[in-house]
Amino acid sequence: MKVFFASQSFYPLIGGVSTYLMNLAVGLKKHGHEVVEIHLRPPFEESEEEVKGINVYRVPREPLDRELLEKYSHFKELLRYHILK
Repeated sequence: MKVFFASQSFYPLIGGVSTYLMNLAVGLKKHGHEVVEIHLRPPFEESEEEVKGINVYRVPREPLDRELLEKYSHFKELLRYHILK
């Protein structure tokens, strides 16, 4: 089976979602599945690579502007605050 993950972050970033997806992807790979991961590209990271047999694609190919990332992070925190309120 081919499995496609789309997430905000992935390895080498460390966090709950990144760690969970890496462990899940590695487990699926061990059971013979093809796994592809696509996520936002942090500054200075490669656009494509293979990590533990997982094809990883980071978009966009050019790094996102730091100010844009900070505003996006702030927006997510506001949403979380209002949803959990």
